Amino acid sequence: MSANEELVRFRVWGQPGILGAFLSAILLMALAGCISAFTHPHRHDVRAEQVALVAVLLCLSLLLSRVFRSGTLITTTAGVECRSILRTYRWQWKDLSHFEEVTGVIGASGSARRYVRAHLTSGGHVNLTELNTSTRRDPDKIADLVQKLNAMHPVASQ
Repeated sequence: MSANEELVRFRVWGQPGILGAFLSAILLMALAGCISAFTHPHRHDVRAEQVALVAVLLCLSLLLSRVFRSGTLITTTAGVECRSILRTYRWQWKDLSHFEEVTGVIGASGSARRYVRAHLTSGGHVNLTELNTSTRRDPDKIADLVQKLNAMHPVASQ
């Protein structure tokens, strides 16, 4: 989809920023442990520890890069791309029926959040819970996003 003209880019910074700061601190601690394991002059036979620490560093780095890219919705002339921490959804416009703002509980906090639901032409739907805001937030960014998405949808706007 990157070859097409980008129409809308919506980004949520709250949750990815908090999780990113937490993972950055853990990554720094793992890096310090790795440096210690590789430079400590009095320890011998620590190859397994070194390999494990490098593997942890690589996994944390990959996860951190995904965290900072998550919570993003991009629309192009070809379709919609939505990034979460573990997955990137991509749909062509013809596969989407419409978008809806939904209020519900997300995660363990128990507080209600507004998020986007993408309805598919096949009859199903996908909850894009990574795109969420507080129900107390005004103006409602999710409602504005849903309105923009439905207005630019080639089929739904006709």
